[in-house]
Amino acid sequence: MNAIIVAAGIGKRLKGFSDDRPKCMLEISGVSLFKRLTDLLLQSGISMINVVVGYRKEWFRDKSFRYFVNTDFENNDILHSLFYAEQAMDSGFLFSYSDIIYDRVIVRQMLNLEFDIAIAVDPNWEKHYEGRTGHPVDEAELVFSEDGKIVTSIKKNGDYSKACGEFIGVAYFSRQGARDLKLVFDDLKDFYSRNPEESFHTAKTFKKAYMTDMFQEMTNRGYPVHIITTKGSWAEIDTPQDFENMQKNFDEKTEMFGES
Repeated sequence: MNAIIVAAGIGKRLKGFSDDRPKCMLEISGVSLFKRLTDLLLQSGISMINVVVGYRKEWFRDKSFRYFVNTDFENNDILHSLFYAEQAMDSGFLFSYSDIIYDRVIVRQMLNLEFDIAIAVDPNWEKHYEGRTGHPVDEAELVFSEDGKIVTSIKKNGDYSKACGEFIGVAYFSRQGARDLKLVFDDLKDFYSRNPEESFHTAKTFKKAYMTDMFQEMTNRGYPVHIITTKGSWAEIDTPQDFENMQKNFDEKTEMFGES
């Protein structure tokens, strides 16, 4: 199974911490987020790690990984960034944000699926926003469902009380799921090449789309996006406050975000 990590963005909210490096190269207990993530994936059965790079790409030096360069990272966002690694999708893949850290049990959950498309969702998401003033709750990528199993809606600024959880930034695509993803993307690319200024779900333009916008599109077109409730802990670094909290709370001895 391949993994594709998207690590091309600038990380503007971490100004002062990530001025000279991608934010996934920030260190927790002396080890970068990126190394923690890639070590976890390899230990969990991932055979090839593909990384989409852009901002400060010179920081990515490990030659055991395959790199794809997003040459337009200043103007596009996560969805388009992912498709720079399109050739790594064919056999199916695990998708991951690069600015998160999580238990390997979450990876195992995703790799043991029989679904074509699935996303990792935290039902206890509200705890992540307690005292988190730098990253307000209206930034949460909330997931809504009628049955708790299949996504009906995924977006920011929803009715928090009706959300079944938050998308944590990890998703799974089987071989067929990857085909479906590429088919829909190509169709959208054709439409938006002729209508570049039109919005795309929550994104102002298709070029600025998030993964959540694409999951919504897949849902709207009848492709089931399955909800996998996370059984392990996780955290993200999006702001200086997040970074400081993670440095303070990470317990190397118990591997707070390691084995569960």
